[in-house]
Amino acid sequence: MFSLVVIASVGYDNYYTTNIVSGSYSYEFPFAVPEGPSKGDNLLLLENGNFKSDTWGSGTYKIEGSKILFNYKYKFGEAGFQTNLYRPFLWGNRE
Repeated sequence: MFSLVVIASVGYDNYYTTNIVSGSYSYEFPFAVPEGPSKGDNLLLLENGNFKSDTWGSGTYKIEGSKILFNYKYKFGEAGFQTNLYRPFLWGNRE
């Protein structure tokens, strides 16, 4: 029984869909990430796979397991950014 709970928890902690991650987020890390969000950046993930960001403007995102890939256009063409989704073990809030 315990092993089933562990397997279910690991699967749940590493599987995401657009309806799970859709919503508003604010980047509060103490410094900016090169090619990534700046402190205080607001990000809106929509269920249809689109996003709006203070840093990148509008674009699309795709989820692959626990990775999220952002694609957007900027003055030199198209760009992308990839990061990991994280939810603490045993069904904590996503980060």
